[in-house]
Amino acid sequence: MNYSLLKMKDYVLIKVKGKIDTANVVSAGSFIRELEIPHPATVILDVDGLEEHREMFYHVAMINSIQKEVNYAGGELKVRTSGSSLKKYLNMMGLKRLFTFDESIASAEA
Repeated sequence: MNYSLLKMKDYVLIKVKGKIDTANVVSAGSFIRELEIPHPATVILDVDGLEEHREMFYHVAMINSIQKEVNYAGGELKVRTSGSSLKKYLNMMGLKRLFTFDESIASAEA
């Protein structure tokens, strides 16, 4: 799994790509701590690049780990996804209310 970071005027965009596993979930929080993100900031986590071959549990655990680090630093995390699998999973498990979703997909392509 790899990350790319884009610092925009009003937010920081982190795009995540690749296969997710337990090691990625464990290291996600430390990855965020090591970034030079000006806090408090809005951080948008684009998860469209994650492969969906694993259970969505790994996706949710990684997002939650990153959200805790961003919130601890005084920032706000928004999740960006154009697919519906993650949102359906969160709805089904009753977890969607825990995350804020950014719906401006077009600006992620810029």
